Amino acid sequence: MSNDTSISTKDGAEGHLDTSFPFIRLPPELRIKIQEATIRDFQRGAHFFAASIGPGRNCRIIGPSVLDIEDVHGLDLTAPKFQAGPSSAEDWFEGNPSAYVRDVGLWTTCWESRDIITKRYKRLDKHMSLTSGSRRTSQFVSCQFTRDTEECQFKVSPAQDLFCIQLHQARSPRYLIPFYRLPGNLGVTELTNTAIEYDSNWLNSWEPGGAVPYLENTPRGCFIRTLWAVAEGKMLRGCQFWIIDRNIQRRGKPWATFMHSEDDTADEQEKPKPLVFQGLNKRYVEVRGLEECNWDASRQNTVFHFLHWLQVKAGFNVDWMMRHRGRFERNKPRLQYRDLEELVKVLCEEEL
Repeated sequence: MSNDTSISTKDGAEGHLDTSFPFIRLPPELRIKIQEATIRDFQRGAHFFAASIGPGRNCRIIGPSVLDIEDVHGLDLTAPKFQAGPSSAEDWFEGNPSAYVRDVGLWTTCWESRDIITKRYKRLDKHMSLTSGSRRTSQFVSCQFTRDTEECQFKVSPAQDLFCIQLHQARSPRYLIPFYRLPGNLGVTELTNTAIEYDSNWLNSWEPGGAVPYLENTPRGCFIRTLWAVAEGKMLRGCQFWIIDRNIQRRGKPWATFMHSEDDTADEQEKPKPLVFQGLNKRYVEVRGLEECNWDASRQNTVFHFLHWLQVKAGFNVDWMMRHRGRFERNKPRLQYRDLEELVKVLCEEEL
């Protein structure tokens, strides 16, 4: 075993076991403790991927609605881009906050590390199956990729984890559906929690009086079309669409706690706890409204403001969707949602 028992990130990500003393010469019990400290021990992970439409799987519009689409399954998930530099090259480790970076190197470093991580994931798999009541054969799917001629492996949980899809390709998909080809897998995997990242330019670039930008070949256009697909019930039962907004921070106590009566406060405490997805040195926490977070008051440019603009100013609401229905939706019942926030849930990013 070399001095470095895992693949490190350039920003010193957790899981890097570089030492000045040969790791193999450490006592076995100490080696085990060090390696176990890097392995995933949480139920819900957060992962980031770029997405591309593989050859022969291009979307084709067959009706008057952009939701009448053939062959939309099978987007390929690839290495994400560095968050601080959207024009940077795709890389599995550079600036990647994904949970899979945490222990990716232990699968291939040596027999000892592989044995340790295999046993940990078996225990975690059993625990997750019991707590979720799932009948899946396994909670985890193995993935593979090659970086600098080195074969790397990691595991993800399609039923529990969050999969944030970065849309940096020249051609965005029509909308995000919960079916993707994971790295190193030929088959299509169904994901329960898919997400997209909010860009403050979505609101800044809108011109007053402009039409709903649902036909744009941009992440914003893809997001709007995905909301429409969710409203029409095109997602499978149990699948959830999320959006990550890094412009907001959770408040210690929601504003409603200070403004409402004691009975209202009791109702607030009875709300289910927000979902949390663990990344690498970061976590992504559910935020259910502006009353639960802080933001830059001078900008008024959070995803909640964008959703309000989209529904009220741009007019992307139930009536608009009903008017623009395609041939497969025309005879369906009227849409029942009241607000766009019912179609997508919001996550903020926090440092661990």
